[in-house]
Amino acid sequence: ELYAAINKIDFSKIEIPKCDIYNIANYKIGSWYEKNEEYDSAYKYYDNEIKQYNKDEMALKYYIALGDKARMLFMQKKYDEAIKLYSEILSNDYLFDGETKCGLLSLYSLCYFQKKDYKNALSINKKHRDFIKNSIGINNIEYIYALSDLYTISIESTDYPNAINIAKEILQIHEHIPVFTEDAHYKYLLLLADAYFYNKNLNEAIELYETILESSSGSLWYECATQLSNAYFSIESDKKALNLTDSIIK
Repeated sequence: ELYAAINKIDFSKIEIPKCDIYNIANYKIGSWYEKNEEYDSAYKYYDNEIKQYNKDEMALKYYIALGDKARMLFMQKKYDEAIKLYSEILSNDYLFDGETKCGLLSLYSLCYFQKKDYKNALSINKKHRDFIKNSIGINNIEYIYALSDLYTISIESTDYPNAINIAKEILQIHEHIPVFTEDAHYKYLLLLADAYFYNKNLNEAIELYETILESSSGSLWYECATQLSNAYFSIESDKKALNLTDSIIK
């Protein structure tokens, strides 16, 4: 219906080229499908958008649209196909602003992470962190996001000592940025507690879990309580574990 409406427009009376109207329509429809988690349909409309761009004459628009396609492949768990696109896109990274480049590098790294190719995931994450360091420093939320990706890779690859150090660094940076919030502080504190737990530093983990539990609510409280219950069981404090499990159920 939207295409039919566009075809009725008399473009001789307006300054916007017909191809631009089509591209806006393709992007908007693709975004709507993406928002509703219909990634296959979103991919098709983003692909329609790309076909309207000349790679040489409209490089920025072309590669941004290609990034939308790559993101849809990632969401559909088509990681090998997404990796090919991210490789092509980031070979032209001089086109992008910092925020766009950070988003591309993050998902590029996570593609390898999902494939359990931790070596390449770590390599690209390092490029991500180095780019942020060299452009805007480390005391910012973008660097925390990159460290959070690194933390996830470290946990899944069982490098728990490194995960502990990363969680500590995240907490330290978070204290010095303008967007500091108590909720985020306890979320990052939970990362440290979990890293301690997986590394068998149970006393340190339990101390942090108990601190978080006293000051959190909602999903964070539930997640923390579940982990604390597991930690109590690990030190054979069954009564505490069962009492906490009852609280979770209630």
